[in-house]
Amino acid sequence: MRTAPQPLRFSTRWLALAVVCLSVVTPAAAQMLDVPARPRDLVGRILVSAPSMADARFKDAVVYIARHDAQGAFGLVVNKPQGAGPLEQVLRAFRLRAQPTDARVTVYWGGPVEPGRGFVLHSTDYGLNGALMVAGNLAISRVEAIAVAIAEGRGPRSTLFAFGYTNWGAGQLDREITTGDWFVVPQDVDLIFREPDGTKWKRGYAAFGVDV
Repeated sequence: MRTAPQPLRFSTRWLALAVVCLSVVTPAAAQMLDVPARPRDLVGRILVSAPSMADARFKDAVVYIARHDAQGAFGLVVNKPQGAGPLEQVLRAFRLRAQPTDARVTVYWGGPVEPGRGFVLHSTDYGLNGALMVAGNLAISRVEAIAVAIAEGRGPRSTLFAFGYTNWGAGQLDREITTGDWFVVPQDVDLIFREPDGTKWKRGYAAFGVDV
């Protein structure tokens, strides 16, 4: 888990800054995003942080793992909302045009790496040609590749908008699991998209068999 997080605000100013940040991509991040994944046992699984997690950024965190291979791992935190607002605000920030919509969207902190990069974790009942990753019955697309379809009612049934992501270097996640920083639970679509954010961590722990 790398780089310090930057404060997120769901506002026009913040979204505009996020779009500017899209042009700044570290070589390591580009490699993680663009190299075809080699699926392993953690792809499509959910991580639940241990109560003893030393990194305060990931206290009570629930992370969906979309990539886990020899180069490392990539995931999105799915239970730390940063705010909610009109979807049209997102469209304007990315200079996207769509039919007028009154839809609202909650924006999540996906992790501390590249907080200007926007992603949508979504169900696979949508064309996946533009998806960055497909893990089980969920996929991840860039905001700018899918937001218009969502605004116009042509997008996937289930969506979660996140800015920033979480990544681990080669072998790093495996070590953190071994030392007890994370617990692994099966993919749970209801937990990700429908469980209240305030109880996602507790539900994840229950899935692991621990009462909290």
